Amino acid sequence: MTKIPTAVATDPILLIEAVANVNDWDYERDTGADTSSVRMPGIYSNYLVNIKWLERSEMLIVRVMIPVFLIPEFLIPETCELLNLMNEQSIYGSWFVDFSDENSNYFVWRQEIHSDIESVSEERLARMLAHCRIACDGFYPTIQMFLTARSTFRKSGDSIYLVKLGLTAEEAMGFSDDLHPVGTA
Repeated sequence: MTKIPTAVATDPILLIEAVANVNDWDYERDTGADTSSVRMPGIYSNYLVNIKWLERSEMLIVRVMIPVFLIPEFLIPETCELLNLMNEQSIYGSWFVDFSDENSNYFVWRQEIHSDIESVSEERLARMLAHCRIACDGFYPTIQMFLTARSTFRKSGDSIYLVKLGLTAEEAMGFSDDLHPVGTA
């Protein structure tokens, strides 16, 4: 559970720094910018969370980038199908793939709130970070199963539903090996 500081900050980036300090997370703020990075522990990995405050449009953006190997061109259509299924299951935030790095790709989860600075409270920030962790922990096994295990979209998609039903990621991966489309052996 994410701890929240008792002091109230009027700058969302300062508030994030306070949340990072209270939780003993690594934190880095870009000099002269309304951007910061927090390394937040999760079940499967430590997630690098990038937070940006856009004062002019009064928007707080939370992004997590999960690095993966280069996605082969032949897997891009299935990757898009997997992203559609992941986004269908995401209540807060959305997933996309960043192909801009020539050495690796990233699965990116993003959530934003449009709000004036007074409405960005400790509780709201704690909820955003909790949604971030839930999304990453919930879909990390599926992403790994799809790309690392060279699984098919169908099996990876099934694991999303199985993890949502309460099975562990390992149980879901084992169970999905036994799934077959209707009418097949």
